[in-house]
Amino acid sequence: MDLYRNLLLIATVAFVNFLFYFYVMMFMATEKAEIEEMKKLLQLQYRNLPPNKDLPNDDVSIPMEAPKTTEQAFNVDPRSNYSFSLNNDQACTTSNSTVFLLVVVFSTHEHFENRKLIRKSWGSVNVVDDRHIVTIFLLGRVHDHDLQYEVEEENKEYNDIIIGDFDDTYKNLTLKTIQTLKWSTQFCPDANYVMKTDDDMFVHYLNIVQFLAGKTKKKNYAVGCYMKTKPIRNVRSKWYMPKQIFSKNIYPPFLSGTGYIMSRDLVSRMYKVSSEISYLHLEDVFAGTIWEKLGVKPEGNSKFHNYQVKYSHCAYQKLFTSHTSPNFVQIWTEMKVKRKESCK
Repeated sequence: MDLYRNLLLIATVAFVNFLFYFYVMMFMATEKAEIEEMKKLLQLQYRNLPPNKDLPNDDVSIPMEAPKTTEQAFNVDPRSNYSFSLNNDQACTTSNSTVFLLVVVFSTHEHFENRKLIRKSWGSVNVVDDRHIVTIFLLGRVHDHDLQYEVEEENKEYNDIIIGDFDDTYKNLTLKTIQTLKWSTQFCPDANYVMKTDDDMFVHYLNIVQFLAGKTKKKNYAVGCYMKTKPIRNVRSKWYMPKQIFSKNIYPPFLSGTGYIMSRDLVSRMYKVSSEISYLHLEDVFAGTIWEKLGVKPEGNSKFHNYQVKYSHCAYQKLFTSHTSPNFVQIWTEMKVKRKESCK
């Protein structure tokens, strides 16, 4: 009987040890997979392509040694005094009138079709009620010679593309925000308002210009889809924020990066302090931390949507922004045809 109990005890201990080591190995494998997943997401290493000799490589937006933990992957500040490897610095001086609204559309080299559709639809509008609009596309750099060449040829036709001298990665979206502030301040300083949006958005210029023209507040003004959320601590989330990077339990008020507008003076002030703020890879949250430092309270407007609004003529006649649908050029055409139809 004692022998039986001893054997059972030994077997139980062995099984417990097995489970312990099994779970340890599973945890280590999961942690390693999460780190690799975040490396891919952030693209902290150059693409495995030959370097582009036409682009300077002195400043890189990645550490020389790959991060060993997920937190280290985020604890990287890629800011530098980046220039523009492709620049249309005369974009705001082509007309005789002052630019009322500068719209900077975040795009990537591969999104040729998105830019084409925007130019054929809402981006084709350059004047509303005698107020001038300038639309430009902001990209980062790639190390693919063919893609770079195609974009340069595209720009020769349209003269509306700017390329920042930093790698075009998810983590570097914040660099695009800083470059937006920089370009606007240096090359379009007289624009009354600057709008940031993405190349998968539908933007209703007529409604936006008429809205802004009726504003009495002209300074320290930011408006868009109002957000006040908590940091996501789940490492698998696209919007993961390590506590070591942002320790507070709630973000300062910010505006969804899908589309927001800033007054001219605010853009200049934001650019001046952008190097003093802790770097966050979530670009719209980063903008919110700048506004918090400047004592600016962003305003929300329900006509800015950070999701796709189901199309109806009256719904789109009233909104400012919406995520696009595959047939948004058709939507744009229908809107022009039905423009004078009344909506309740």
